[in-house]
Amino acid sequence: KKLHQLVLTNRQLSQENMDYFKHLLHLETWENVYITPSVEKSYDYFHETLTQTLNLTCPHKKSRLKRKSRFKATNKESERLRKCFLRALETERTSGNEDNKIETAARKKDYDLYLKNLRRQSTSAFIKNSNKKQRAIWEVINYERCKNNAKEEPLKLIVNEKQIQDPFEIA
Repeated sequence: KKLHQLVLTNRQLSQENMDYFKHLLHLETWENVYITPSVEKSYDYFHETLTQTLNLTCPHKKSRLKRKSRFKATNKESERLRKCFLRALETERTSGNEDNKIETAARKKDYDLYLKNLRRQSTSAFIKNSNKKQRAIWEVINYERCKNNAKEEPLKLIVNEKQIQDPFEIA
């Protein structure tokens, strides 16, 4: 399946292009703008010169947005298991009972194992259904690798205009 990709047209406004644009505008004599008696004609000449210079130095370029393929591994059963786990977690938090803690741990284990199996099936189906197997494998690898690289910022607390980062001092 080939998805319809969104095509965008935008100018290439790099520093080098902008420097070249300034240089060409500096070289322009602007006589046709100054000499013309009509304001409308003068503006038209100015606009034409500016547009031509901009088109020359910073051309329009078409680009496509690439849609990242997501490996969605959810279904009705996983949603049901998730809700059961969240209900058990809520009852554990409200009661603090040891039996509820054991129940919550069991529900979480069931949910995690089901998700792991579902993700495995989704990944194998994605690779199996793709035309370029090696590319699909690398997409899966990169997706899994990048998913785990979420950087957490360390805790910071400002007390009396002094920043504290030590978790023990914050506690």
